[in-house]
Amino acid sequence: MTVGVLILAAGRSRRMGADKRHLPWGNSNLIEQSLDSCRRSGLDFLVALSERDSDHPIAKTLGASAIAIKNADLGLGHTLANSIDRLPESWEALIVHLADMPLVKSTTLTQIASELQQHTIVIPKHQQKRGNPRGFARGLWPKLKELEGDQGAKPVITQHPGLVYELEVNDPGILIDIDTQEDYEIWQGQGLS
Repeated sequence: MTVGVLILAAGRSRRMGADKRHLPWGNSNLIEQSLDSCRRSGLDFLVALSERDSDHPIAKTLGASAIAIKNADLGLGHTLANSIDRLPESWEALIVHLADMPLVKSTTLTQIASELQQHTIVIPKHQQKRGNPRGFARGLWPKLKELEGDQGAKPVITQHPGLVYELEVNDPGILIDIDTQEDYEIWQGQGLS
């Protein structure tokens, strides 16, 4: 089964007050750190961006790995829903990864991909807390296409609790997203992966 990663990177970084994707992180920037984790996993990936002018340089750098989502400002759920029809036909399952979670280990992505061979929804857990990224088999993609607003895939997970497999991982990065300047100052440059 072919599993791909969709990195959601179309947000406006409102809580940060600046485009967090370009903030320095280690030897590169925040979005590059998230992309690097995908590259090291060996999984194919696409990056969902907005159609805003500020996203054009990122899209140009990514080339065919970038998809521009119309009206991405309507929220995470909208961006995810409108990405589904743009995914490769070869993908039989999808890992939804958030660009502002640069500390997720590449091994976590491969573990989720492995579990998607047998399960419909895979949610990683660390120390009994659910985190991200989350995996979805193709059978649920029609439900993902119905999403709207800024909740992400939570409604799909809530509607199908019996399909959820919780995967315990040794990866605190699944619980850490960089939403504010304070988050950035605490975690910047940390190399958990």
